[in-house]
Amino acid sequence: MLRDAAPDDVGEILSMTRQLAAFEHLDAGFATTEAALAEALFSARPLLRATLAVDDETGAICGHALWHDTFGTFSGRRGIWLEDLFVRDACRRAGHARALLEHLGSLVEGRVAWDVLTWNEGAIALYDRIGARPVREWIRYSWNRRTDQRLSEREPAGMGRSTCGWTACANAGCTLPIVTHRREASRSTVTPLAGQPHGGDDGDGERGRRQGDEAEHQQPRSRGGCECTTSATVASTTVASAPVRR
Repeated sequence: MLRDAAPDDVGEILSMTRQLAAFEHLDAGFATTEAALAEALFSARPLLRATLAVDDETGAICGHALWHDTFGTFSGRRGIWLEDLFVRDACRRAGHARALLEHLGSLVEGRVAWDVLTWNEGAIALYDRIGARPVREWIRYSWNRRTDQRLSEREPAGMGRSTCGWTACANAGCTLPIVTHRREASRSTVTPLAGQPHGGDDGDGERGRRQGDEAEHQQPRSRGGCECTTSATVASTTVASAPVRR
């Protein structure tokens, strides 16, 4: 039998969630509290929903599905993201996991989606039996801006390259990130080509600037926009810059 969770169930849901984390070898980072889970499930604007599988005779909780709504922007249909699916050991092989999955599938016209660890062969076999299929064309990304460093902070000096071809300083002693060099490049001034007025043949002040822009975005090169290097010459166009303020 299935039923929606109630506030009094939060303690058992937390216990099962902790057991799932241990099963997946992720319990070292488990930090969810009963208060946080209650807030997510039963606040005025809940972030999560819980469906419980219970024993038909005793009413004991055997497992749960924790999920939330999604929306398919291409299909225009409501879907579901299944965050956790868990059945206690004593209740295994009784059809609870399948019942939970089929119930979620009946709630929406769109897709139900979830993650599974590659080594969880029992779960994968169940998903195959109900007709679910892995999505191999996509790579799922995860990012926490509080704990995951930006790429520019991880990039070793002198090794990175920006999308426009600008590289970090080649000087091994330079510690400025790529974005600093790109920003400094955008403030650089362009010296007109030898023998030509500042504006080029048309005298409108545009030729020197355009040539500088092209050199900057079309010529991948190393350059230190800092005290270690203050200018670079590319295709006879000299690009000079002020020292970067640290």
